[in-house]
This record gives sequence, C-alpha cells and structure tokens, in this order.
Amino acid sequence: MLAAMVNNAKFGVVIGLTVAVGFAALSSISGLAGLSLGRPSPNPFVSLHMTYAAGLACHLVAGIAGGLIGGLMRPLVRWMIGAMVIGGVVGALTCVVFAVGEYGRHFWNSDTKEMTAAFGLIGAAIAPYFRYKIRSSRRAGRGGASP
Repeated sequence: MLAAMVNNAKFGVVIGLTVAVGFAALSSISGLAGLSLGRPSPNPFVSLHMTYAAGLACHLVAGIAGGLIGGLMRPLVRWMIGAMVIGGVVGALTCVVFAVGEYGRHFWNSDTKEMTAAFGLIGAAIAPYFRYKIRSSRRAGRGGASP
C-alpha cells in the first residue's frame, strides 16, 4: 500500500510539473507577444505585482503541490465525483499559491476568495476529461484494466 501511495505521488508530481512547465512557457510566450505589441514590460505577471522569476516560481510550486495532492488522491479517480473533488482541490490550491505570491502572508481577501472558488469550479469541471484520459491510457496499456 505504501509503494502504491509513493507511485501515485510520483505520478502526480510528474503531471503537475508537466502542466507547470507548460503554463510557464505560455506565460513566457505571452510576455514576449505583449512586448511585441507595445507593452512596456515583457513580464506577464506585472498585473499581479510579481517579478517574472516569482511568477515562474509560483507555477512550479503550484505544479508540485497540486500534483502531489492530486497524486495522493488518485485512488478517488475511480469515481467521477472523486475526480471532480480532486480537480476542485487542485484548482483552488493553484489559485492560493498565486495569491500568496501576489499578496504575501495577507493573501486571503475578497478577491482571493472569489478567484479560489472560480478556480476550484473550473478544476472540478475539467477533471472528468483528465479522468477519461488516465483511464483510457491504462486500458490501452493493460488490455482493459482500469483503476
């Protein structure tokens, strides 16, 4: 059981880091695109009052933390509602990480509460897609077995 938990945690961290690197790349591209469109700074995080390095660090921290929690909760993917709970938790956690990066230790305000709820709902809404992808890849790899 412990070995399965460790494997799930590793899986989650790898997925979380993959998503984090993808979003960091998108942020970098949007910063460069904004610079070419006349924006004074290539920093895509300037509206969040963060440096570029802090924004990228938030992506990585959110990816690792969200992936770890999602990986540890992976057995819940067996049920659709479990996948939606995982998506909601990971989505809300991602928003909280960015709020801490923006506001520091005084991060919990009315804007953060609304954004956390929105990100949690978005995570819960897209989780069934990821559940389907994980289950279909497992079925293909094991001849029909599912989690």
